[in-house]
Amino acid sequence: MNALAVKQRLRERVRMRRFEIDALQRHESKQKKDSHKLTANAKAQINRREPTIKNLLKKYNTLATKVGDMMSKRAGIPWGATAPLPIQIRADELWDLDVDSNI
Repeated sequence: MNALAVKQRLRERVRMRRFEIDALQRHESKQKKDSHKLTANAKAQINRREPTIKNLLKKYNTLATKVGDMMSKRAGIPWGATAPLPIQIRADELWDLDVDSNI
């Protein structure tokens, strides 16, 4: 259950970041020279969330590995259950995912 909750949180954070970047790019295309400070502040706020998303990715992969180990030992896992698959993406490739991409 924890792995599923972390995966959903990770998916939402990546999706929110993607929408924020798209909105910032639309704003940059329309901006005037006076709004440079607003753009710089928005970029800083978006980049501030990166460590949280990277930590969620690492936490999910750790939980998926632990569940897989428990299933191989059959330690309290019901028959027919499937282990969550770890996300095989480097942290820098995570930012290139589209909103509709599977995580």
